[in-house]
Amino acid sequence: MGKHLWESLTKNRTGHFRLRCMPYFYIIGMPKCGTTDLYYRLTQHPDVVGGMVKEPHWWTRRRFHESFDLYLDLFDEAAVIIGNQKENSSHPTRNELDFHYVITGEGSVTTLWDNTRWRKEFWDTTNNEPPILVANILRAVQPHARFIVTLRDPAERLFSEYLYVKRDISKTIEGFHKAVMFSINGFNNCLKTRSVRACAYSPPAVIRRNVRVHLGLYEVFLRDWFSIFHRDQMLVLRLEDQSSNQRATMTKIFNFLNLGPIKDGINTEEIFGPGKKNRLPDNLRLGAMLQKTRSILQKFYFPYNRGLANLLNDTRFLWLEKKL
Repeated sequence: MGKHLWESLTKNRTGHFRLRCMPYFYIIGMPKCGTTDLYYRLTQHPDVVGGMVKEPHWWTRRRFHESFDLYLDLFDEAAVIIGNQKENSSHPTRNELDFHYVITGEGSVTTLWDNTRWRKEFWDTTNNEPPILVANILRAVQPHARFIVTLRDPAERLFSEYLYVKRDISKTIEGFHKAVMFSINGFNNCLKTRSVRACAYSPPAVIRRNVRVHLGLYEVFLRDWFSIFHRDQMLVLRLEDQSSNQRATMTKIFNFLNLGPIKDGINTEEIFGPGKKNRLPDNLRLGAMLQKTRSILQKFYFPYNRGLANLLNDTRFLWLEKKL
């Protein structure tokens, strides 16, 4: 067991041995919460090597029809870089067989919340709640992993997702309001016969057809993850804080992952600069949502935001900042 990665030697298709590795960090924030930008900045650190793709979605979706070897293939380049560093390093600590500094990871935004395929595992329950989560499977395979969770005001997240997905469909702020009403009504109807947890993990079809209000129930998902992984293995951030102070956020992440400071000669602008990846194109922007829509969403999300703030012991997660 290395300090940062799980490694093993396996034979490839030609019969030769090769070094394999798994991610050490997982960026598991919600969609439209800045995960792509954060992943790009993080992989600019000299001791971080990204996988072949940022979002393989293997744990939540592809593991049902793809082998684990195909997942590991995504990190073969990282394994080679780690192996070369260990062979070439003159640092006394790095001469130890099971120790290295370089880490790798991925950023699938479905990992935190997507357990909709749990019935495919032939598990069933009378309460319609998944008995086993993706977090349980990850815990069994990679118990020493670290997780970075990025969240934002759930109302703003929902509006951003509405504008971003299905770009070929005409969007209006009135259309967003109508979609919100349909989804909230559908979720509330679900609560009449099922628990919040059941409705969050198996949302009614009306939500999937309109806007995914259930993804803003951050408390429900995080409470489960905290019951499976130690809290020290999870760093929960707000996109609002990241946007206002990139340097403070990235420094916090580097410390969380036990990465060293940025050395001279590294282009720090790519790490700490103001640029943003995967931002919404200007031609898709509609301005602010209707005030009545915001009020409805704030009322809907407030109990869950309060639960999240209590869970994290941090009132910033109430998202009480005044909106323009």
